[in-house]
Amino acid sequence: MDSISDFVVIDCETTFSRVTGHVPIELGAIRYKDSIEIDRFSALVNPGIPVAPAIEEITGITNEEIKNVPLLKNVLPGFLAFIGDCLPVVGHNIRFDLSAIDNACKMVGIDLPVWTGRVIDTMSLAADVFRHVKLKNCARWLGIATTCEHRAAEDCNTTALVFLALQKEVQQIAKEKQGSSPASTPAIGTRLGVDKNGQYFMERIGQKQKGGALSPYERYQKLINDVIEEAKNNGVCFTDIHFAFHGDLLRPHINRTGGLDKIIESLDGAVHKKASGKVDYYVCFDDEETGTVKEAKQIAADPRYHLQIIDTESFLELLGYNGREPNTADPAMIRIRKANERQAAIDQAKAEEERKAARLAKAKQKHEETAKKTEKPIGRPVYQLDRGGEIIKRHSSITMAAAELGISTKVIRDAATGKQKTAGGYCWRYADQDNLEDKS
Repeated sequence: MDSISDFVVIDCETTFSRVTGHVPIELGAIRYKDSIEIDRFSALVNPGIPVAPAIEEITGITNEEIKNVPLLKNVLPGFLAFIGDCLPVVGHNIRFDLSAIDNACKMVGIDLPVWTGRVIDTMSLAADVFRHVKLKNCARWLGIATTCEHRAAEDCNTTALVFLALQKEVQQIAKEKQGSSPASTPAIGTRLGVDKNGQYFMERIGQKQKGGALSPYERYQKLINDVIEEAKNNGVCFTDIHFAFHGDLLRPHINRTGGLDKIIESLDGAVHKKASGKVDYYVCFDDEETGTVKEAKQIAADPRYHLQIIDTESFLELLGYNGREPNTADPAMIRIRKANERQAAIDQAKAEEERKAARLAKAKQKHEETAKKTEKPIGRPVYQLDRGGEIIKRHSSITMAAAELGISTKVIRDAATGKQKTAGGYCWRYADQDNLEDKS
C-alpha cells in the first residue's frame, strides 16, 4: 500500500435521543502533512438536548459543562471548513462519525458533505491486519501510549498514530509476501483499495503460492500453536482449573474466541463465559471497569469462593512466559503443581516401560540371531530370588535378566557365582546349580 502522509483525522463524541438520533457534543479534527500534525480543531458543542447520564459517565462531558458553550449550528460550519473537501478523512469506526455529522447537518440545515472516495476507517484496517478493532487495544498492540479516551481531540491524536503505524504494518506484510513469491507471478501483498462506493478498504492482490508467506490468519493460528507448544514444554497443565476472560490478550495478540479458549482447553483447563463461583481465575487484560468486572470483584470478595482476579502479567506467568516464581501458596497453583507432578510421573513411568521393552526386544533379537548361528541355546538360565530365597522369576539367560531389570550382566553373574550377595536388590542362582524349583 502506498503511504498516505497528508490527511485529516476526525472524531465526534455524541449524545442520543430517539427523536434526534446521535447529536455531537464535542467535535475534533487534526490535519497532518508529511505525517506531521500542522493544525487541530477542538470544540464542545451545545446539542440542544440533554446529555444522557451514560454519555456523561463515558466521556466525562456533563450537562453543566456544555450549558454555556456555542450551539451546534454555530460550531458545525467551522468544523466542516477545517476538514475541507480534498484530503483523505481518517477515523476509527468512521461510519459512526460521518452519520453523526450528516445528522447534525440535517438538523441545522447545512448541505451534506461529500465523503465519497476519501474515507479511511482505521477500525477496518486494524481488523484486517491483526483482528483488533477497539481503538485503545489497537494502540496498545502497536505500542502507542494513550492518555484520555472518549474525548474528541485525544481520540483524533490516537487514531492518527494508529493509522500511521498500521500503514507500516501493511507495508511489512506486503514486503514479506512479495519477497516470497516467484518472480514470474504477480506480486502478493495488501494495498489500500477503493470500493464501488468510494470507501477505502484493505485489498489483497495476487495469489498465495505454495511455500509462500503466511496470511495474517495463518500467522495468527501459528502464534496460538506456538504458545501451546511452549506452555507444554514448560510443563504447564491446567487440569481442574477454570478461567474466564475480560478483553483480549495483547503482545502476543490473541483474541478470546478461537484463541485463548483453544490454549486453555489444549492445556486441559476449562473456560467460562463470565466469572462465577466455579471459576478459579478471572483474567482482566485491560483496566476498564465494566459491569462484568464489578460482578467478578463481588464474587472474589465472597469467602465461599476461590475466584482470583489477575492481570496480563500474572496470566503470562501461569503460561510460563516470564521468569518469576509463581506463588506456591496459591490454592489454584497448588492444584496446577500437583497436576503437573502427576503428569510427570505418568510420563516417566511410560518412558521407562518403553525403554524396558526396547531393551528386551534388543536382547531377544540378539539371542535369536546367535542361536541360529550356533544351533544351540545361548547362556545359562538363571533364577531371580528374593532375600528369603523364594523364586520370583526364571530368566532364560543373564543377558535377558539384565535387559529386563536395567542392570549390568556382570553384577548378576557375580551374585549367581557367590562373589556378591545381591544384584539389583535380588539374590541370583543358576537354574542348573541346584533344584531350586522345589522351593517354590
